Amino acid sequence: MLNLIKMEFFRALKSKCTYVLIILIALFSILNPIMLKLTITMMNNSPEMKESYTSALDQSEQQQSDVNVGMSSYGSSKWYADNYEFKITDMSEELLNGGFVVLFLVIFTVIFVSAEIKHGYVKNMLGQIYKREKLVFANGIICMLMMLAMTVISIIITSLTGALLFNNVVLGDVGNFCQYLLTKFLLYIAFTSLIILLSYLVRSSAFAMVIGICLQMGIGSLVYLLISTVVNKVFKPDSTFSMQKYTITGNISAITQDASEHTYIRAIIVALIYCTVFTFLACTVAKKRDLK
Repeated sequence: MLNLIKMEFFRALKSKCTYVLIILIALFSILNPIMLKLTITMMNNSPEMKESYTSALDQSEQQQSDVNVGMSSYGSSKWYADNYEFKITDMSEELLNGGFVVLFLVIFTVIFVSAEIKHGYVKNMLGQIYKREKLVFANGIICMLMMLAMTVISIIITSLTGALLFNNVVLGDVGNFCQYLLTKFLLYIAFTSLIILLSYLVRSSAFAMVIGICLQMGIGSLVYLLISTVVNKVFKPDSTFSMQKYTITGNISAITQDASEHTYIRAIIVALIYCTVFTFLACTVAKKRDLK
């Protein structure tokens, strides 16, 4: 198993996709604080624009629903308040909540897993692998390492860029941020296990990537909202049912540093359940599918 992980690790290092995605996440990590700085500068030069923009953000926050489509960062009026104290932990949270890390993780996972299936790598490995499910676990470990690398790189670059651009920068609550980050990691792992399952199941990198990106962009929330509406009208539960609370992407969006303890516990349980189920299904598919 260890040798297999090493082989997969070196395969990832030799892939151009790995370096392209790391460069892209680094660029996004630099551009995010720069765009915030430019926006703040524009707001300070135009008080009327600032008032209108912050009012629109406040109204948007108050009207948040189960439907959360797209990617965005710094979507709160607090960032544009006078003499705001910029926290490194908050800026890193905004980048992660923007969904860029998950987007690039989806792309890497699909390309990495699909490549070995398409090019006959799995069939060539049968002489060294007695159980095909070992390859599924090796894929998962490499994707976890890639996720960790992209997250760490994005946090470091965001922190350095923010420190250079803004004067009143502080570190923030590190303990609270670590709790937030670990929970996000669990949810990312569960989401990655879903993408690995799709890659083994459909054997089409394009289809798996489209599904993964659509889920990450929040398109699935429209379906979840429809199901929730039907359940509430048909069964009329005592409390309003929201399917979004029991999905991976829904909990990824729900987890923030200000989230309640109940939200954290629910997210951890959801992540563990989905990760176990999707990994089991991926192993089952890997064992039963004919090799090409």
